[in-house]
Amino acid sequence: MNLKGVNGKSSRRGLLTPVNWLKIMRRHKAWIIVGAVILIVSSSFLYSRLSGTETKIMMTPSLPEEVDDFSIIWYQGEDFLGSKEVSFANLLGGKPIVMNFWASNCASCRAEMPHFETVWQTYKGDVLFIGLDVGRFYGFGDQEQSKKELKELGITYPSGTPYTSGTIRDLRVGGLPSTSFITPTGEVHKNWVGLLNSSKLTELIEGLLAAS
Repeated sequence: MNLKGVNGKSSRRGLLTPVNWLKIMRRHKAWIIVGAVILIVSSSFLYSRLSGTETKIMMTPSLPEEVDDFSIIWYQGEDFLGSKEVSFANLLGGKPIVMNFWASNCASCRAEMPHFETVWQTYKGDVLFIGLDVGRFYGFGDQEQSKKELKELGITYPSGTPYTSGTIRDLRVGGLPSTSFITPTGEVHKNWVGLLNSSKLTELIEGLLAAS
């Protein structure tokens, strides 16, 4: 196609050649990245609305490959654990562990917790469930609100909160809800980010048992 300017001469002004594209992309690199992130988040939000679920996006895994020891303030479950002074290391060596990170003012956390309770009742002879409340470190409720929510939802598996915010940094918790499936030796078999229902949770636990 022959493009002519007003003076009758060929003109390529306004054409986006590959070189021009590269210049534009370099000049607006930051805005292109921001736009891509917005598109991804918007798409995820739209999908969650259409599918009837709500999911938070987390950019990092919820746990490293192995979990170091940390102390826990227990809200409940001392009778099942055998003591109020039980750290994470004390939980290892027996059953595989399903560790769920939640907060009292997290709608998705609240939605999935009854599913965890249902599956816990089926697997508590083979797997240890731990609900780890991290809300107070993110501004999503305090300890009293969390205890109240556990009671309202009828949650019976052991639940508590880390002593310090440093634990959250070490565990790389960057979004809620999230769940980690840990072998008896403390190795992370799988991390799951977002809401879990009974069916998917059961599937993941069966995989954890097979790997333990």
